[in-house]
Amino acid sequence: MKYRNKFMFIIFSIIVLISIMLVFRINKNFKGPNAEELKSITFINIVDDIGIEKIVFDQQQDIEKLLEIFKTAEKVKGMESISDFPNKHNFTTILFNFKTGGSSIRSMYDENDNLYIDQPYDYIYKFRVDNEQILYQLIYSGKIESIYLNLGEIQKNNF
Repeated sequence: MKYRNKFMFIIFSIIVLISIMLVFRINKNFKGPNAEELKSITFINIVDDIGIEKIVFDQQQDIEKLLEIFKTAEKVKGMESISDFPNKHNFTTILFNFKTGGSSIRSMYDENDNLYIDQPYDYIYKFRVDNEQILYQLIYSGKIESIYLNLGEIQKNNF
């Protein structure tokens, strides 16, 4: 009876440990919305809390390409997002605009020659170097529109 309880405890412990390891492994990469849910993805370049450029992608194939690149960004250990926007002078806000209305905001910024994506009040993810260039090329292949919006207007989606 004693050995049976010890054996069951060991088996249970192993199952719990494997489950925990799988959860951490599964949540390693950035998780964005599904392409089918999105009407568009908007990038707004921010300088000193003012949006100065806007690039909108509304073609399904572009949305899918962008999301595939975002999925390659890996969670950075020890870095967590503690606000709506990163505490940077220059960054890019990403709005995932849903077909059903509303949007979800993320931000990208460059620091120490690395590109990060900030998921507000959650985690910060780092892009692989090989995907940074592909992402920039894709973003700047879009039509750039000059704008002048403060962060509050962007956050309320008033543009």
